[in-house]
Amino acid sequence: MVLPLAAGVVLSGCVATTGQSGGQADGPFVASYLVADSHTKKVLVSHQPVKRLPVASLVKVASAIVAIDWAEAGGVSLSTKVLVPQAAHPALLGQASVIGLMPGDYITMRDALYAMLMVNDNASCVAIADTIGRDLLMRTERTGDPIAHFTLQLNALATRLGMAHTRFSNPHGLDPKKGRGSLSTAADMAKLGIEASSRSSMLFYSGQKQRVVSVFTTVGEKRLKVKNTNGLIGIRGIDGLKVGQTAQAGPCLLLTAARPSKIQKLADGRSEITPQRMVVVILNGSDSLKLGEKLLGEGWDRYDAWYAAGMTYTSVEEFLQNL
Repeated sequence: MVLPLAAGVVLSGCVATTGQSGGQADGPFVASYLVADSHTKKVLVSHQPVKRLPVASLVKVASAIVAIDWAEAGGVSLSTKVLVPQAAHPALLGQASVIGLMPGDYITMRDALYAMLMVNDNASCVAIADTIGRDLLMRTERTGDPIAHFTLQLNALATRLGMAHTRFSNPHGLDPKKGRGSLSTAADMAKLGIEASSRSSMLFYSGQKQRVVSVFTTVGEKRLKVKNTNGLIGIRGIDGLKVGQTAQAGPCLLLTAARPSKIQKLADGRSEITPQRMVVVILNGSDSLKLGEKLLGEGWDRYDAWYAAGMTYTSVEEFLQNL
């Protein structure tokens, strides 16, 4: 069923709706998506936004936030080298490192962030999680699995951000050998995306088109050029955040884009400045990059119409924090 334009719009074969779930028309499949204004948290376009689904490596956005917060809180330089632990071995992870990391290698925190956010390197993510988890356990005089302890920090972040339907099972988003992995919703991942995009450091790491990273092995330093797997970077103001895919999750996308702030002159001579940033989430959507760009355009169109109408609303359910 295709809804009238006042309630929805056909995008890449899917019915996009605001404030309600839509159906599927002929065309690329997508399980769930949501577009929201980062400033007001107004939901502009959505389809099954509170359906719990695997989210693949979008989890790494949360891992990066925790890592950056840990470094800032402890005064740790991101030039610090972290050890790649045995847990990052391809036989244990189930996947080889994109940049060739093996247990015993070292990589700086900074380059690990680039590698995990730009090219989805899971070994880099494990190295960060293991280092931070060990430090936090040591500080609290506890023992345990450092990566599991790091994952607890991810779930604490989710709780703080009001991501009530989210459970992270590991720091990287790979499917576990048994059971289901990290679960979330498009609405919750949008909350994560808004938090991430409020930090200039996150946008810097995830918004690079390409970067040279260094791996330190027993035989010396290796320098590798990595290219961002998010092919939308630089298009329509898109400056982050993450793409991912696993067998359970399918293709997933969390992106953000900015436009220059709107400036409106008020009657008393003052100027009202309204920031403009959008967040788009797609979970299990074929051709997610193409759909993501279409959804972003639709989001801006709806935002402009809402802004021109005085930014009025009829229901609290129109806002992300209530989903």
